[in-house]
Amino acid sequence: MSTSDNSPHSPSSTFDSGTPSLTFSSTESSVSVSSAEPGPNFVFSALEYESESKFLHFVIQELEIWHQKNLSSPEPGHTVYQFTHLPISLGELLFTEIDKRFRLRQTWNTNSRTLRVKMPGEGHDCVQRWLTKSCSRWVRSGLIDWNEYDNLDAGVGTDIKLPTSPFAKSCKQPDFFLRPKDDELLPTIAVEVGWSQSAPALREDMELLLRGGGGAVDVVILVNWKIRQQGTVVAGTVEAWRLDQNGQPTMTQSEEIFPIPNPAQTQRLGVTRRELFESILRPGRNPNEILYFDIDLLRSEASYTFRLINLSPA
Repeated sequence: MSTSDNSPHSPSSTFDSGTPSLTFSSTESSVSVSSAEPGPNFVFSALEYESESKFLHFVIQELEIWHQKNLSSPEPGHTVYQFTHLPISLGELLFTEIDKRFRLRQTWNTNSRTLRVKMPGEGHDCVQRWLTKSCSRWVRSGLIDWNEYDNLDAGVGTDIKLPTSPFAKSCKQPDFFLRPKDDELLPTIAVEVGWSQSAPALREDMELLLRGGGGAVDVVILVNWKIRQQGTVVAGTVEAWRLDQNGQPTMTQSEEIFPIPNPAQTQRLGVTRRELFESILRPGRNPNEILYFDIDLLRSEASYTFRLINLSPA
């Protein structure tokens, strides 16, 4: 399995677990702080700027200041910038210019004319490790062989262009994805990670991937972390979403990560061979056989990660 990361090579940095949230609305500019979540929320208006060039300058300058500040003094939080009411041409230009300068993850939604930019942190990284180690476990247990493993491509922050209306020409940089090495650029399994502050955006990302992918994206996995008790304790859930027979996104599985369910139970998130391998599914393999991502492995990776940034599992 190969792994691609198309994030720009700006200086690397270490961030705490989650992401503050910036939203550019049509009517007002403000800053708010939630006591339940690390980091402030910033709200700006894109329509307050006289020209597209001035707005572009503001965005790049704002991101540069924030980026440099966090390089020298990282804060807890999952930082999300959201720019709304963008003309298509400006949205595409912003996506390109930000991608050149910063190591961020972007979602350009042509339907809502919204560009969302987030800074991934430790809460994202532990999920990536969970997924890649799960694939390795499939090989060790004989569920897949090395040839099948080598024909899976894994990506982090890679540009994914979505072809299907109403999201045609939208562009997404998923937190993680798996796809077979065939002629299809879209992933079969996509993963998005967020903190409770950005939970609505997670659902929007899921819909964008499933519906915008036109059926090529079979499963979207959402991991949602939540800070509790004065910002020191983390709870979390993981969900699997698929399109139903009417083409509508449907949650097909949900598992509690933290706190651990009592009584203890075996928890696994499943995808089928067909969903994972699609066109390169080996003849003779059962397309409906389920391959599992072990939730206990996710707990182990997350517990280690959160200890590094002085957080405790719920």
